Amino acid sequence: MKYLFDLDNTLLDEDNARESYLIQVFQQYQYLIPAISYIEFKKHWSEVIEKYYDMYVAGKLTFHEQRQYRIKDAFGLSPHNLPIVNEIIINFDAHYQNAWRCFDDVIPTLTSVKKNDSKIGLITNGESSQQRAKITKTEIASYFDIVVISSEVGCSKPSKKIFEIACSKLNAHESECYFIGDRIDLDIEGSYKAGMQPIWLNRKGESKKVPANTIIISNLTEILRK
Repeated sequence: MKYLFDLDNTLLDEDNARESYLIQVFQQYQYLIPAISYIEFKKHWSEVIEKYYDMYVAGKLTFHEQRQYRIKDAFGLSPHNLPIVNEIIINFDAHYQNAWRCFDDVIPTLTSVKKNDSKIGLITNGESSQQRAKITKTEIASYFDIVVISSEVGCSKPSKKIFEIACSKLNAHESECYFIGDRIDLDIEGSYKAGMQPIWLNRKGESKKVPANTIIISNLTEILRK
């Protein structure tokens, strides 16, 4: 079998990175929204992240547009405030990149899979330079035989096409491949429809409906026993 992984919140601890960068960005630009508490800001930020990221994945916004929209929305800025919007994005990037870390189970799992001579791939939605920078900074690039990024291939999860492209690059049929991810809508349903064996990484112990025959794990090391 071949193993293909999602990146954000599967390998890279995106939620923890958000906790780290968000408080710094809030403190730096709190003067723009003095009447809002950090708790309120954090809740609203989560909502705008989801809203504009989904529009980006659907092809309704470019990567940079969705970043501008969420900053404008989160800080209540109007279109003529573009200079401050771009300034926040630059500072956001610096805080965000400093917070990139993999989960503790990632390196042991990738190392063990590699020792078994299994082919390993990565499929991630996002902008090419940012996603590749994450892979480089977290020092996991060498584990992957192939990396497929949505902005580079012109399609995004959950489209069957991006999974098919990845399997083709691994010279494998979809039925030979596991796909491990944290999001049911993008990762699990997408890989299932592409004919792969989905593995839902349910780190938070959530109770959700998944496609038939989906394997559910709470820690990446469990895939070694599947």
